[in-house]
Amino acid sequence: MHLAYPDTASTTLYAAPIIFDRNAHLVPGIVKMADILWCAAGLSGQYRGSTIRPPTSVYSVPLELADRVGGWDAGPEAIGEDLHMYLKCFFALNGHLTTRTVTSPVSQTNVTGKGDIGILSYVQGLQARYNQALRHMWGSLDSGYALTIAAEVWRRRKHSIGVRRPLHVSCSNNADAFESQLHIDAFLEQQMERGDLTDVVHVALKPPNWLNMFLLFHRLFEAHFLPTHMSILVITSSIYRLIALNDASIAWTFVATDILRAVGLVALLVYFCLYQKYHRICVENRQSEMADAGLADRMQGSFSHRSWKDVVDCVWIPLVAPFYGSIPAIHAQLSHFWTLDLLYVVSNKPLSSKEEVEIRLH
Repeated sequence: MHLAYPDTASTTLYAAPIIFDRNAHLVPGIVKMADILWCAAGLSGQYRGSTIRPPTSVYSVPLELADRVGGWDAGPEAIGEDLHMYLKCFFALNGHLTTRTVTSPVSQTNVTGKGDIGILSYVQGLQARYNQALRHMWGSLDSGYALTIAAEVWRRRKHSIGVRRPLHVSCSNNADAFESQLHIDAFLEQQMERGDLTDVVHVALKPPNWLNMFLLFHRLFEAHFLPTHMSILVITSSIYRLIALNDASIAWTFVATDILRAVGLVALLVYFCLYQKYHRICVENRQSEMADAGLADRMQGSFSHRSWKDVVDCVWIPLVAPFYGSIPAIHAQLSHFWTLDLLYVVSNKPLSSKEEVEIRLH
């Protein structure tokens, strides 16, 4: 795929959809449904013709592009590493980042509790998924990062040439102090004008693609703002309907939103039906490939098949939104007011019996 499009090869990020097909049969139903909807969030941008395709967990970038944007960031704003790197590449190219979907779903595991069986394991599984959702929402900082860099793009919107310093060339202490590659570019331009630098590379810049930037911020709104907004709207509108007198001037909005809510629920059920087929195709193909490779026997228990009996998982949908969407979002975003010293807690994942033995021996 990289060689098939030489004109955009150096400015392309490759993303893939994800699938939770390893241990879904071993986790609580609400955790299973949360990850099914998380899978939907990743899939939602991967359709043909989409210009905004943020990766979910797994992606690839050519070394030339990583070099052009100054490599990966390591500050608190980069805790959502996959989305952050996407944003960094996107704005460094003025919104002209090409993203291609690799139609080979990435097999993932659901998070689990530390216990083996019983109520304790169930509760730990719920807590582990909450910690994971909270970690995802730490990435809300990327919305602020995107606004900052978008302002820098606007300031330099008329520039047709940019400069960069290859990563293997040591930067001066002054350049290291800047927070973004665009700030570094501005610094390098000043140094070039004075003739202080001779080891920089000139790159052509296309005019900013404002439509792509608008679409990107729409996706950021969906990811970082909508979970909290939805909770506020649902709670306040419900209270209003209980205590307010009938007001014809606003009553029509409740009728309209009731209809939209019903349409949304139907769409969610349609997605669930499509996911059933998607899950079956993924797990059957992975199992077949592992058998061809002679590895299927070593992976017993890591193939999570689904049937139509799993439709019962849909009962958890009303609880997934608040417990693994709105509440973690509010928790993370309120915490941002006091600190950016974020704790990255890796959720527990199941191990094969061989891995467990190796760990215990170690």
